[in-house]
Parts: sequence; C-alpha cells; structure tokens
Amino acid sequence: MNLDNYKIKRKERLADLVSEYLNEDDTTPQEFYDELIEEVDSWIDYHKKQMNRAVDVKSLLMGYKKLDIDLSDLPTGISTHNISLATQDDYDDFWNY
Repeated sequence: MNLDNYKIKRKERLADLVSEYLNEDDTTPQEFYDELIEEVDSWIDYHKKQMNRAVDVKSLLMGYKKLDIDLSDLPTGISTHNISLATQDDYDDFWNY
C-alpha cells in the first residue's frame, strides 16, 4: 500500500468513527468530545511514561545513579545535621574543576 492509499484509508477510518458517534442516538456531543479528549490524554500519558523511561536509561548510561542513603544507619555519635546530598551542579563542579 503506498502512502497516498494509506492516507485515504486512514481518513476513511476517521470518517467511520465520527459517523458512528454522530449517528448514535444515545451519544451526546459532549460524550463524543469527552471521549476524544480522554483518548488524546491517554496517548499523552503513555508517551510521557515512555519518555521518562528513556531518560532514566540514558541517565544510567551516562553514569548517573540515584543514591538511596539512609543516614540513620550511621554509628552513634556521628552528627548528620550538616550532611546534605549533592546536587548535579555540585557533582559537575567537583569533577569539572
């Protein structure tokens, strides 16, 4: 199937869908609108999740790892009130002096 045929068939499928919604007596225009928005939103959510997964993989490939530090495990007598986790800028400043 060439690209022009594909576009024609795709538009026909869209026309069928619109026709189904508009010809259904029990479906209101608001329901059509709401369901269309809901479907677009679900695509946005899906692709956001996929993007976040790809960003996480790239971060790992670039050497960045989320540290899970439990400061309560330190031996008694060691003060933790001045300890903070480093930011990305701190890391960059240290390694790219």
